[in-house]
Amino acid sequence: MRAILISIFCLMSFTAICILSSNSIVYADEMSHMQLLALGGPSPPPPPPPQKPRLPKPGQDPTPAPTPGQNPTPAPTPGGYPAPSPIPTQPAPSPIPTQPAPSPIPTQPTPIPSPGGYGTPQPGTEPQIEPPRRTRAPPPPPPTPRVNEPVQTM
Repeated sequence: MRAILISIFCLMSFTAICILSSNSIVYADEMSHMQLLALGGPSPPPPPPPQKPRLPKPGQDPTPAPTPGQNPTPAPTPGGYPAPSPIPTQPAPSPIPTQPAPSPIPTQPTPIPSPGGYGTPQPGTEPQIEPPRRTRAPPPPPPTPRVNEPVQTM
């Protein structure tokens, strides 16, 4: 008896451990998948270390002028990454011409059926309602004597 109880307890403990460990594994996989979805792909590289701003020498212009024919570099954003280039916009497409709606087809009025469902009654005719007929139940048959019972005679 004691061995049966010990084996049941061990089986329940093993089952509980398996369920808990499988839930934590699934939860960890879901979290990493959610993080990938939120970031739009694998984790981004770490940001570069912040650079110390260079101080201009005395008597020097702090912003150097770009050379002719060279595009100026965009100013870095506060995160240290260059600002995204503006997306070119396309003109809106012209609206599709719509055709005028067709005129509704004239329909004939449908007759409304009466509550009885037999259509509209003709004028001058009234429905004949017959009272329900009562019938009596047939009298019960006389009791038949049983086979093994002796017949009583008077």
